[in-house]
Amino acid sequence: MIRKVNHSEIDKIADFMHWANSLPEQYSGYCSVNKEIILKDLEQGLINQTDLIVASFREGAVEGVMTAHFGSDNQSADCCGPYIKNSDLKLAEALFEALLTHLPRPMALQFFFSEKNQVCLELMQKQGAINQGSEWIMEMNREQFRKMPQADHLHAIMPLNDAQRQDFADLHDTIFPESYVKGKQILQTMGTSRKVYILEKEGIIRGYGVLRFAAMAKTVAAEIIAVRQEDRGHGYGKDIMTKLIDEAFQQVTINAVELVVESDNTAAIGLYKKLGFTVKTVNCSYMCQMRDTSGGSR
Repeated sequence: MIRKVNHSEIDKIADFMHWANSLPEQYSGYCSVNKEIILKDLEQGLINQTDLIVASFREGAVEGVMTAHFGSDNQSADCCGPYIKNSDLKLAEALFEALLTHLPRPMALQFFFSEKNQVCLELMQKQGAINQGSEWIMEMNREQFRKMPQADHLHAIMPLNDAQRQDFADLHDTIFPESYVKGKQILQTMGTSRKVYILEKEGIIRGYGVLRFAAMAKTVAAEIIAVRQEDRGHGYGKDIMTKLIDEAFQQVTINAVELVVESDNTAAIGLYKKLGFTVKTVNCSYMCQMRDTSGGSR
């Protein structure tokens, strides 16, 4: 039986998602690989009514799960799964259809999953989803960090201070006008889940980098590295990236630094490989634009 999940069932759902998301053939980039973080996200999503969770049960045991996290605009949702046992495409399709019946309104469903996740790939093809390209997840561990070539010269990269906050937010929103996170949101999370470092010359922020971290996680994300268009070609990006890596590994609990880069960004990929990053996985991005289902179509 497939139905919506209630709060009392969150523990078993988190267990199932943690198991499934640890498998390359089921991995979703919108889900953590840390069980405690998965549980916290699910609980918070139900409390805030920003998450929809459907699951398949047989004699009380979980057989499949799919979730949707609604965006602030209520026009889109990030989907995890469908997580299933035994590569059951029919169950995956059933979970997808069940999710649709409970959506509060037609919206764009975003999927971000490993290229090894063939069930999700087949599901996207059957649903006529739009392929939005692929991204590489690259990683550097402590051993690779120790072998990282030392820079001959580093431009001064400093933590963002209070006087620079507005300039930073304006620059971020200019460089990434359609980013999933706005400059104001980054500022609101500074010190709790993000750290911002800037390269400033002549009173102007030429570039910046953002580290994102989560409680209990042993991996830090080099979330954003950006340089003004007119200031590119001076090695600023490399210096900012080097600073982020160094700051991340100053924390003794951190085992690795990860970053995401679009597969066609060959210049950035070349830089990251020179620094010592290796490809951890390749993720595919798909979007299903759901239409009004009142007439029985989408």
